[in-house]
Amino acid sequence: MKPLLRVVLIVNALIAPAFGLLFLLRPWAGLFEMMRVNIRCSCSSRSLGSCLASR
Repeated sequence: MKPLLRVVLIVNALIAPAFGLLFLLRPWAGLFEMMRVNIRCSCSSRSLGSCLASR
């Protein structure tokens, strides 16, 4: 495997769970304000966080 590809895959493997934990642990109101999203459905954020954390 090429060294650059290995670095990219390792960074991707570290970033996806980090974002998943961010979505799972951050209070939902603050998360929506941070992303500037008007939708208040916590189910979509919780499921997105679960998917990203389980990678």
